[in-house]
Amino acid sequence: MFTDKPTIPAQLETLLDVIHAMRQRKANADTLRQLIQPNGLPGLTPNSEQLSKHLFAAQELELVRIDENKDIRLAYQVRGEHQAMPAVLSAFDRIALADASVEKWAGRFYAYLIVQEDDSVRSAEGEALANRFMSDLPSTVDKGNPMNADKYRALMRWYPYVGLGWMDPSGTFVPDPTERIRRALSTIWEDDRKLDADRFIERLGRACPELDGGRLFNEVTSSAYSASARQCTQALATALRCLHDEELLRLHCPADSLGWGLERAGRGVVAGEASNRFDAVERTARRSGT
Repeated sequence: MFTDKPTIPAQLETLLDVIHAMRQRKANADTLRQLIQPNGLPGLTPNSEQLSKHLFAAQELELVRIDENKDIRLAYQVRGEHQAMPAVLSAFDRIALADASVEKWAGRFYAYLIVQEDDSVRSAEGEALANRFMSDLPSTVDKGNPMNADKYRALMRWYPYVGLGWMDPSGTFVPDPTERIRRALSTIWEDDRKLDADRFIERLGRACPELDGGRLFNEVTSSAYSASARQCTQALATALRCLHDEELLRLHCPADSLGWGLERAGRGVVAGEASNRFDAVERTARRSGT
């Protein structure tokens, strides 16, 4: 797992920026170490491994490639000015959240977190929540290299960066996958203009397996969540209502709807609609995730 190493998003972006700047010259691990981790940095010792950890994360996310001469290059195309963040987000979506073989707990722990009765969590409570998560995991999930306080702290650095929530001033993490879903909208829609609620949740879970209806979500929440209740988690309900308010999608919520409920978002009826349960979701003219 790269997220439990001492690598944070800003450091990974810096590494990618430097590799891009070195694209016409020889850029191997030693060269990058001299540029990013030069002698004289405060606290630097012969055993310091910051660069190797950053490079490991970039390799795990398939953002760099190393050729037979040990030269390091970006593994993605750059058109115009280099912007590392979109590349990191795309890789994190595809590899760290969707593929548990690389980041074993990133998607699973988030899924577990959003089905808790109170899904916000203070930093001081992280170790207890991580332990409870491991205890509640079904027997079908391998518990090797377990989730712990260190991994919790690492994920709390990455979740806000990738648009899965935010930290309030007290240090409490509040799950809110609005940005994550925004990036996935084009995949969710495919060629459709409008989806009934069940089909939308199915497509959402396929695109974002850590969210309601997704493979990782179903894997770790079977004892705490029932899809038959057709009730969105607080995190998903909040995100869908935000995207509706921003007119990036339209929730169809008739008065007599038996569709998926948004009540856990803790607000009144959906703006411009008759209820807080949606029968369908429609693509709007103001498109996102493309």
